[in-house]
Amino acid sequence: MTYDFPSYFQELVQKPMQSGLIIANLVLIETLLSVDNAAVLATIVKDLGEKEKKRALSLGITGAVVFRIIALFMASFLIKFWFLKVLGGLYLIYLFYSWSQERHHDEHTEYVEKEKGIEAYFKKMLSPFWYTILIIGFVDITFSIDNVFAAVAYTKNLLLVILGVLVGILTMRFLAQRFVVLLDKYPGLEASAFYVILILGIKLALSAVEHFFPESMFARITTNHYFDFSISVLTILMFVYPILTHRRKNKA
Repeated sequence: MTYDFPSYFQELVQKPMQSGLIIANLVLIETLLSVDNAAVLATIVKDLGEKEKKRALSLGITGAVVFRIIALFMASFLIKFWFLKVLGGLYLIYLFYSWSQERHHDEHTEYVEKEKGIEAYFKKMLSPFWYTILIIGFVDITFSIDNVFAAVAYTKNLLLVILGVLVGILTMRFLAQRFVVLLDKYPGLEASAFYVILILGIKLALSAVEHFFPESMFARITTNHYFDFSISVLTILMFVYPILTHRRKNKA
């Protein structure tokens, strides 16, 4: 894949209005996607101590930056590794399932203890902190591919894509720290975060259908920018609702 930066810049100069609209849309898309990414990162690190939590988030955000930069310049190559999105989606679904089992431990005591034993084994090998970092790294790769593909599908002008992705990175850096605070402040937000993780997991896992049946009606719907936008708006509303209800209860 070759990059004609002079042509990209010329397009910006010759079509300022069109380029401005594209940048605005990319910023919106990347910002909304970054909200989801930040929520997942905050949820993954929530069980660590305060110092380790901050360190893990810092490493996670750094990893997100690195992987997005790599994904930007290797987008055409990464298309061959479409299955990473599916694996990432399946892992997010597993995160939700594991959380739901723990939440209903009275009904699933034997199974939950077995799951905890397996998780404890890996945490013992790597330590809880490095186990968390490993998971964050895998999630970072998955979201980096998803975010960059969403941007590249919108425009082939790499300069515009870079601007959109950079805004997404800055947004995620701010939001990830904020989500950690919100998870502690609003107990109901944890459930919302895991349901968002489930939605994102299903969305990523279903990219297998897009790969094998690209001309199907389902693929056309899920690859549409409005579909991504709708999912992002839905997830944001799922975060806003428990915060508002919590505040209303406190006022009552």
